[in-house]
Amino acid sequence: MEFLQNSSKQVLKLQYGFPKDFNIMLKFSKKSHYLALIIIITSSLWISSGLLKKRTPPQAMPIESKVINSVTTNISAITNHQKKYKIYGSAKAHKIISLKSEINGKVNNIYKNEGDIVKAGEVIFTLEPKQYKAEYAEAKAHYSSKKTTLKTTKELYKKGLSAKTILANHQADFKAAEAKLESAKIKLDNTEILAAFDGKIEEINIETGEIIEGYRTEMATLVNDNKILVHGFLAEKLISDVNLIEKIEVEFFSGLKKQAILNYISATSDAITKTYKIEVLVENNDNLIKDGMTVELSFTLKKIKAHKISSSALSLDDNGNIGVKIINHNNLVEFLPATIIGEEGEYIWLTDLPDVIEIITIGHGFVRNGDQVLVRRDERN
Repeated sequence: MEFLQNSSKQVLKLQYGFPKDFNIMLKFSKKSHYLALIIIITSSLWISSGLLKKRTPPQAMPIESKVINSVTTNISAITNHQKKYKIYGSAKAHKIISLKSEINGKVNNIYKNEGDIVKAGEVIFTLEPKQYKAEYAEAKAHYSSKKTTLKTTKELYKKGLSAKTILANHQADFKAAEAKLESAKIKLDNTEILAAFDGKIEEINIETGEIIEGYRTEMATLVNDNKILVHGFLAEKLISDVNLIEKIEVEFFSGLKKQAILNYISATSDAITKTYKIEVLVENNDNLIKDGMTVELSFTLKKIKAHKISSSALSLDDNGNIGVKIINHNNLVEFLPATIIGEEGEYIWLTDLPDVIEIITIGHGFVRNGDQVLVRRDERN
């Protein structure tokens, strides 16, 4: 050791040229070596402790369990459905007219009251006839004169005592007198205003002594409501499904129901609504139907294929479309849009669906397209 120390001293003297205080430097060098050794040992122990320490594995993320909903289903198959279609119309008396005089005159008599039942040909009003009687008498006398003159001229013509032109003139005069007499007769007859058909006096608009104007003054309204015409409008798509003489159910707001016959379908549609006017004839001998009533008409159309399901099984998709939720061939929930064509109490008829489907009847409000579900099939239906 002493040898090494001495050698070190010599080397340091030669290398650094520090002959003075060399012992002090050497003493300091020893302490530095010891300090470095301590640092190295401490670091090694710290690193080793880290390597030997057991690592804790990272904690696994909790797995969220997916809830599978339970639903009840029912197998539905299409069947024949006799589709019914309803429209609204208005009732109108089969016959309704305004009574008017064909001549001017003063109202002489009013023989009927509002609400009276009349027969065809019954007198309802009369006008003052004096003027028309005088005209008729004058026309009749003129006619008789021309008739006698013509007869005499014919006899003279046969004997060769009258020219053919004179005979022709007298024949023309006679025809004119005959026409004038006929006209006077018609005017005299028209002083009586008669019922045009069996019916009821609905409204009287004149008073005795009133001067009326021919063809203008509406004296009264005559109605025959033993039969009622119901007017309605049928959609273009349904025209091919109905026929004339087809029986139709007619229902009034009062609850009254009657069977009727479709007796008219317009040949052309309304330019704006694209609907066709129809007329239904309804018997009204009991006079329970009044002019102007609103009527519901029920048409039985041709048979079509449809599903009959409970209305509670209906669903809506995110766009508001009506349909049903089913279990498809992949055993997943699927929404199918459908068209409602009829109702029967708590049931509805749907089209635009496959022939056979497994409809979700209970729980459809809690599942969506593509959901996996637990299925319990209702075997009662």
